[in-house]
Amino acid sequence: MIELAFVLAGCSAFMGLAFVFFGVWYLRAIRRFGPPAPAPVTLIVALTGDQPGLGDLFSALATQSFRARRLIIAVESPWDPAAAQAQALAAQLPFPMSVVIAGEATETAQKCANLAAAFRTLDGQDAAVVVFDGDIRPGLDWLGTLVGPVLDGGFDVVTGYRWLMPGCGGFSAQLVAWLDRGVAILPKPGWLGLIWAGSTAYSPKAVTQLDLPGLYACQLSDDLSAGPKARALGLRLATRRIILVRVPSADRGFTFYRRQFQFGWHYRPATLAIGLLLTLLSSAGWWAALGLAAHHWAGVALLSALMAGRFAQWRLYQRVARVIDTPDPPAATRRQLAVALLAPFSTLVLPLLILAAWPARKMEWRGIVYAIRGREAVHVIHRVPWEKPPPCPITGAPDSVRIGTIPTTVLWRIWQHGLRTAPTPLRQGERIGCWRSPAGLIFFHPMIAGDGAFYSSMYRHLDVEEAFKRSAAKRPEFIEAARHIGRGAKVLEIGAGTGSFAQHLAPSVQYTGLDPHSADYASGHQTAIRAETLEAHLASHAGHYDVACAFQVIEHVPDPLGTARDMLRSLRPGGLLILVAPVWPSPMTRIPNFPINIPPHHLTCWNPNSMRALALAAGAEPVAAHTLPPSPHVGRILWMARLCLIKAPVNGPWVAARWSWVLSLIGAWLLAFPATWIRSSPPDAEPIDVMLVARKPLSAAPETSAGAEMVSGSGASPA
Repeated sequence: MIELAFVLAGCSAFMGLAFVFFGVWYLRAIRRFGPPAPAPVTLIVALTGDQPGLGDLFSALATQSFRARRLIIAVESPWDPAAAQAQALAAQLPFPMSVVIAGEATETAQKCANLAAAFRTLDGQDAAVVVFDGDIRPGLDWLGTLVGPVLDGGFDVVTGYRWLMPGCGGFSAQLVAWLDRGVAILPKPGWLGLIWAGSTAYSPKAVTQLDLPGLYACQLSDDLSAGPKARALGLRLATRRIILVRVPSADRGFTFYRRQFQFGWHYRPATLAIGLLLTLLSSAGWWAALGLAAHHWAGVALLSALMAGRFAQWRLYQRVARVIDTPDPPAATRRQLAVALLAPFSTLVLPLLILAAWPARKMEWRGIVYAIRGREAVHVIHRVPWEKPPPCPITGAPDSVRIGTIPTTVLWRIWQHGLRTAPTPLRQGERIGCWRSPAGLIFFHPMIAGDGAFYSSMYRHLDVEEAFKRSAAKRPEFIEAARHIGRGAKVLEIGAGTGSFAQHLAPSVQYTGLDPHSADYASGHQTAIRAETLEAHLASHAGHYDVACAFQVIEHVPDPLGTARDMLRSLRPGGLLILVAPVWPSPMTRIPNFPINIPPHHLTCWNPNSMRALALAAGAEPVAAHTLPPSPHVGRILWMARLCLIKAPVNGPWVAARWSWVLSLIGAWLLAFPATWIRSSPPDAEPIDVMLVARKPLSAAPETSAGAEMVSGSGASPA
């Protein structure tokens, strides 16, 4: 057994040495090229869904050293938000842009259908056609370097590869970037027939012979189907080493890489099987070296050699990143080093991902579920079609962007299994869309707020009253709001809960709290809370108050604009409106399937821009809109976000029917308990709330109560 362990460890050391060799060889062989002579080149990109980085992509295309002839955007539907986003940004481009509507695919992948529709619009006047992905961030000479060999007549197909930029993403994003960078530096001779659709240039001959519209009529992958056909036709194919295109990947975790391996199993099963054996051998070698190091001095030497090899790989990857002008920021550099030195554990992930991607009969990609019966037998079995966007709840703007849809059945499962609460009045078997408005508001549509039974059950389970009591004295939103309230002011709080905010006010302040559900969690607090709605209270108290505030309320109501207007009605001219709500992006939005952040509890999520838009739409004058430091009582949530193995995308969606997300949520919840005992909240925690302070216009001479003193933005504290 000891001999076998030495053999395994030696094999693992040899593979590490091979990666170091490939890295050195890559750096020595890399060359830069000048832009070729001007020629007509058409760019094609297939887009779908929200494209938050499209502005950066268009800016990069506009500043290329080689000027393209035109750009074709291929989308599924006129309601696809990518179409509207592209049209809005078209003015940035120094060349024409057109949008092609492909329609819904039924027997092929939607991306393939989009690309096929774009290729059908070619007019035969191009010296080269470039296909690329919408998530790349190309450098200044990307296009010229890509099309140069095609325009010179040396090659028919020229491609490159991606260089994942994980930024400050979590463990899964860092590990996936590490693994993919290893693939990036491997040699890719043309006879392998490898094409990366993220950046590929085709000659007119290749476009004609490949017949890509016909090829893409029944394919799951565009590049893995085009590569073998190009090789079979004898087309000259080259991969340019310098074309390592930057791809932001902070949101790309294990799900992304598992899907890549699913494609591999369907198109190149033998290659992936060899890769699986090599990764298993590498992982076994690391663990064998660990075992030997505990009993034998030679094992220590082997383990040290393995660690030295990993460190050399890390240095090489950083060197390659600098050569291609995409260096990692310091935080990402440190995280990549941590992934490198955690090799005994990280080497287990790759074979597990390959095994998890074993050919399945179904695959989900970009919200569409495909049934796969063979390499060229693909059928769409489920999709959520694009629809006309609902108007923004605060501005009425019609061009909101859908960032996801959620089956209400999934919401029921999350609430019932997570918090043992029935999310009434949601009905199962329906779907709720998650949208982002131009004002920056994230909202769910239709907006269905929880009923009394839902909140009663949730409050009992979470012991809300005790949590409020423990955190009241240190809550930043209470402290900050109190600075805007002077002596003798009349203050109205909506959704007052236990009335904890009152303890931050001066004794001379006349405080009134409203909460229709106060009986569910207010058992003996000293502040009198009226169990009535704002609408009922306004019948006798319109224009009565100097300050109207609501903490963590506006995100629960289905009509935030109406609520803000009603709160303004309660104010005298010149009175202050103070609102606090969850901000996005934030640690809370990075926790996947987090019940607190989904309907029927939270219906909206805000940022400073959307808060200002709310104030203006309601008829108020914004005074301040800014984020707040996290409150001590959310320390466990902050730790969950920090320790979550798989994080939800920054721009959503935050809910998905994925076991990996469920397991990540459970793991983060369990790890947060000991972390909170050690330290109440993680260091350098990001904001979790946003505050708005707005003033009711002085439509008439302000009426002030006797002795009232209004303080706005002065930072004054109550006496």
